[in-house]
Amino acid sequence: MQQYRIETHMHTSETSACAAIPGEEIVRLYKQRGYDTVIITDHFHPRFVRSHAGLSWQEKVERYLAGFRAAAAEGSRIGVHVILGMELRFTEGPNDYLVYGFHEDFLFNNPDLHELGLKRFRGLTLPHGIRIYQAHPFRKGMQLADPALIDGIEVFNGNVQHDSGNSAAKAYAEQQGLAMISGSDAHWEEDLGNGGLVSPRPVTTREELVELLISGDYQLLGDWSS
Repeated sequence: MQQYRIETHMHTSETSACAAIPGEEIVRLYKQRGYDTVIITDHFHPRFVRSHAGLSWQEKVERYLAGFRAAAAEGSRIGVHVILGMELRFTEGPNDYLVYGFHEDFLFNNPDLHELGLKRFRGLTLPHGIRIYQAHPFRKGMQLADPALIDGIEVFNGNVQHDSGNSAAKAYAEQQGLAMISGSDAHWEEDLGNGGLVSPRPVTTREELVELLISGDYQLLGDWSS
């Protein structure tokens, strides 16, 4: 049976200041590693907004989408499906959340998302079917989110620069009955392809991604022994 690899957590240097690889290049690297779909989850947090002080909200969103758009253009050319996501941090605390299932218009139409806090953001997104997963919840400095306000957690984070407590995250998710995802958290080339999902069917759009996440019909990529 054919299987399809999906990267759920990755960054581009156009948008995420901590990332080293441009969108166009990172998509090519993922194709070389056998991935069919990648989700661009650049950082959207207070530091990004402050770094573009003086710009309108619309201009800030345009800047934010630069990495995704570069990746999407290259993906279309070489046959990799590129889907928009984000890694969102609120002003209320240090946690990061992986958000899936939204269109560019959602960003343009909802100014100052980073100021909402998780509870208000959940109320805003729930009617739209947008999915929220806490990223690396057992990394130092993180706080466990209220399970009622998220759809699951990232139980494997493949970023080699951090100890994300992956085994503890997996045990917690199993104990709480939370949905689990895995992602590489790719910032540098050594992070690429360390995590992700394996799906029995292709995922080419945000709608298909949401359907897959709801179904739970996927396998997790990752090495919990490391």
